[in-house]
Amino acid sequence: RWSVRFLIPRGTPDGSYSVTIVVTTAAGQQQRYRVHYTVDTAAPLVRLSWKGPLTPGATVKLTARQIVTVRDLKQAPNYRPGRRARRLRRLYAAVMRDARQVLVRTPDGALIRLVQRRRGGSFRGAWTIPSTLAPAALTGAALEVMATDVAGNRSSARVALTKEE
Repeated sequence: RWSVRFLIPRGTPDGSYSVTIVVTTAAGQQQRYRVHYTVDTAAPLVRLSWKGPLTPGATVKLTARQIVTVRDLKQAPNYRPGRRARRLRRLYAAVMRDARQVLVRTPDGALIRLVQRRRGGSFRGAWTIPSTLAPAALTGAALEVMATDVAGNRSSARVALTKEE
């Protein structure tokens, strides 16, 4: 069993590429394999929503979903504009698996790791608002959402706690 690594030149545009691997056996026979790889330098974007009252002592259910853009879809292998909806859904599902970790930092400083569901690409978790937290501390407060993809690209965004999403 062999493994190979190669360096991608700096500045290579994001997208799907292929490389041909030529294997020469001990008997001198050559076998060719075409392998696809993706250059991905964009951090995953996620949308956070929640259910539950924003009051001390309450438990709020958190859900994060990756936002998939046309730019993301263009990175999928064999992407072609105008393909049928079924093909786009498969591409969409492949890109959805790009986000590997979503963390949420709450106004009280807690760090919650959302758990990825097997299907749908959503991440879920819960935040129990400390009963000692003053209601005024939630006014104008925000959740910080941090997402990391398989390539190690990271994004961070603040989501204002206004009303139940």
